[in-house]
Amino acid sequence: MRLPKPVLVFLCAVACHPASSQEPPAPEAAAPSSSTPPQSVAALVASASTASTSLDREARSLVLAWNDALDSHNPAALEGLYADQVRFYGKSLLRSAVVASKRAALSAKSTFHQQIVGDISTKVEGDAVTAEFQKRSGSATKMLDVRARLELRRGDGGRLVITAETDDVTEHRRDNPTSCHTDTDCPHGQICEFVAGDTYVCEEPFLPKPCPKGQIFLKSDGECWTACKTDADCPKDMCCLSDYNAQEPVCMGRCP
Repeated sequence: MRLPKPVLVFLCAVACHPASSQEPPAPEAAAPSSSTPPQSVAALVASASTASTSLDREARSLVLAWNDALDSHNPAALEGLYADQVRFYGKSLLRSAVVASKRAALSAKSTFHQQIVGDISTKVEGDAVTAEFQKRSGSATKMLDVRARLELRRGDGGRLVITAETDDVTEHRRDNPTSCHTDTDCPHGQICEFVAGDTYVCEEPFLPKPCPKGQIFLKSDGECWTACKTDADCPKDMCCLSDYNAQEPVCMGRCP
């Protein structure tokens, strides 16, 4: 029996569509957000932040200890604060030479004092710290404010030590050296040093050191040279020459 067309439409509507009471399929579980770091990564970040904060505190404490040792004229306290080798105001020096320089400046008759003015700015990079601050230092009657910088790094014993000490005045001189002809053209105890051709610039002299008998210390290069009167007093291929940084002629390899 053929059903009427309206009946066919009704039956199809019932059979082809589920009842409204049927529950829809459960949605798929949402994938975890990739922006959330794993717990282990978060722990590493927290650990690094804690280490950086600890290094910053240690650096500030070292700078204050360094300042107190200078202000109280206690060079012995400085010995444990420096690395074995220090870039000291543009010169690479052994710790013993740095401390000797400080000891000379802090003699019994010295009226030197130093204080840190304002905050200490620090920059932590790995196990190294750069500390910058304003220091006020000098004799009792003449104190000057200068921006200073100490570079610190962990030594063999695991504690921070000073690897470099400088200030803005020194760095400016290094970047803008003063030309000269003699030592009298140079400021603040600098010496007139040969560079090349006819160029001479003012540089910081090396600190004196004891030389063997018969040798003379040259403040231009920090080495001991053999004193002489004629070329015959010198080793082969060396000549007896005068140097403006030596009290008498010395044997040098730069024969005319």
